[in-house]
Amino acid sequence: MTIIVLGMPRSGTSLLAKLLLDCGLDFGTLAEMARPHELDNPDGYWENVRVINLNKAILAVLGGSEVAPPNVSPGWSKDPKMRDLKRKARDLVADLSGPPYWGWKDPRTMLTLELWQAVLPDARYAFIFRNPFEVALSFAKRNDYLRQQDFVGLHHSVMLWRLYHEVALPLLPPDRTVFVSYGRLMSDCAAELPRIVEATGLPATEGQIVAARQSVKPELYRNRFPDSLIRESPAAEVVRDIWERLVKLAGEPEASETSDGEQVRMVRALFEAAFKHLGSADDQVEVWRDRAFQLHAYARKLETQLGIRPSEQTGLAPK
Repeated sequence: MTIIVLGMPRSGTSLLAKLLLDCGLDFGTLAEMARPHELDNPDGYWENVRVINLNKAILAVLGGSEVAPPNVSPGWSKDPKMRDLKRKARDLVADLSGPPYWGWKDPRTMLTLELWQAVLPDARYAFIFRNPFEVALSFAKRNDYLRQQDFVGLHHSVMLWRLYHEVALPLLPPDRTVFVSYGRLMSDCAAELPRIVEATGLPATEGQIVAARQSVKPELYRNRFPDSLIRESPAAEVVRDIWERLVKLAGEPEASETSDGEQVRMVRALFEAAFKHLGSADDQVEVWRDRAFQLHAYARKLETQLGIRPSEQTGLAPK
């Protein structure tokens, strides 16, 4: 049986993958896993490097990446340019599908799911989702320590949340997908994990489930925002319908109204993140301005060496 862990970046996919791993799902050998990052994810990503590389190749052929999803129409996986990648996907499946319960976790799979479903039409899915405001702030925190690598701003992160879910949700079969709320998993893992295990069909014992729950560390659940803010905030209008659909699919209770204090905290956190992003943008502008002056000076030097008179010069000094 194939079980694929789905969810966009910063949504708890690594936690869900570790829980299912402890309950009997095989992701391959440790040597095949992406290395943990001491600040981003010290407990491990649980992502098979071969799956990552193939998903990156698929997105590249489509003209995009995980932070710049390609603009494609349904049926893209049938394009002749996908034949070689589809063959590689089948070869990879043949290599990984030895254990009775196996799968993988890679957020990019949400964007490449159509191709994988052509290879694995009977796969089951464990789909985790998170409050888009929380995802945005998690991206902001990630920006601080990845130092401009794949920088994702607040607005961009919300748009990514929307795009990832718009691509994947229509493809997920309800009878083979268990929807998991990150917030509920963190707050009530004792109830959620047995539900997930039962829905995926993993033959985990009660002892395995209890032991797996040790991976859940509620104190690490930061950047919390009340779910009700998604219904109340105009800024969440572009994602509200998707969010409400996900909440219903996961069987989440109705969110209570947000207090004034919670709203103030949300605005403060988003403002602080936005201010940091402006600072990062200013730093980048300075870097490029310095580079422009260096290139201008080099161009003037070449002009002098070539004997070009000032009246013949066409370059403009950077401002």
